[in-house]
Amino acid sequence: MSSTLVMSQHDALEPHWKTAHSQKQVGPVRDSGKGRRESRSGNAFPSQGFAPGNFVGKRDDVYVRACKVEAFIYYVITIAAPRGSRLGTRERFPIPSRSRDPLFQDHPNPEKITGKGSGPTSRNHGSTFFIPVASIELPDLPYAYDALAPTISEKTLRTHHLKHHAKYVNTANQILTEDKKYANLTAEKIIQDKSIRTSNPVLFNNVAQSWNHAFYWKCMTPIGGGGVPSGILMDMIKRDFGSFEEFRKKMESEALTCFGSGWAWLGYDSKRGQEKLVVMKTSGADNPLAFGVTPLLTIDVWEHAYYLDFQEKRNDYVNAFFNKLVHWAFAEENLNNVATTADEL
Repeated sequence: MSSTLVMSQHDALEPHWKTAHSQKQVGPVRDSGKGRRESRSGNAFPSQGFAPGNFVGKRDDVYVRACKVEAFIYYVITIAAPRGSRLGTRERFPIPSRSRDPLFQDHPNPEKITGKGSGPTSRNHGSTFFIPVASIELPDLPYAYDALAPTISEKTLRTHHLKHHAKYVNTANQILTEDKKYANLTAEKIIQDKSIRTSNPVLFNNVAQSWNHAFYWKCMTPIGGGGVPSGILMDMIKRDFGSFEEFRKKMESEALTCFGSGWAWLGYDSKRGQEKLVVMKTSGADNPLAFGVTPLLTIDVWEHAYYLDFQEKRNDYVNAFFNKLVHWAFAEENLNNVATTADEL
């Protein structure tokens, strides 16, 4: 139908609209059975083209209907979505019950493991690492681009964040837009699903890399970075590795022996009877979630993470990460959440 025809119908309907409004009679439209539709005022108009249906009547009625639509949208976002829609399925990582790990039970400062954290299982929405696939976004860095200099330069961070990380996010979203069968899956579910890894490796790689980078940025801090951890994290490091020095030596080894590109991780293995901290390396985009391990901390050892500042000297980059950048408070909060959210699942 051409715009000219639509406009002529609109002009023809104008008197009926004015009549209905002047008589203050508003109500649903009924079909007269003769190809015409009537409002409660008895004014008839053609049923084709511009006929506005239930919106014939006072403008206040239109406003009320708009308010109802707005209320419905609010319900979907704030109530329905957290219960399982594609807008916000609150999947969490596989984590152990606090009762399974005696160190959680016997820790001398239990209040240290009950606060709200900012790790991957936190209910703190401002820093949670749950990523609904329907809304993968490029997050802002938690600090300025020059905040980690001179250890990691502004040029490196801008390139890493705005080009590499952004490319993973854009590619993942393009695939998800074209293939709706993944719409109700979280990023974590895609990472854990072995069939997706096999059938759609491009999707897996880009979703996993989006997740990995969003996590990595918070593993560094320009304020108080480096040094040694404290609290429950240090206690568990000593229990599971013997000492902090042994733990660091093992994690550095994993980072330096990762062939090509990949990641070095500190994680928590939640398998029943094996609850402990673990250090592991993954190649490419892989993530401990695929192996039932909750990530606590990571070092990106893809060359684009350090080459502009350290060239081929990955060992210097890893040492600098531990000496000046590592955010132990973030890792400890992630570990705290392993215990504090277990009973909420």
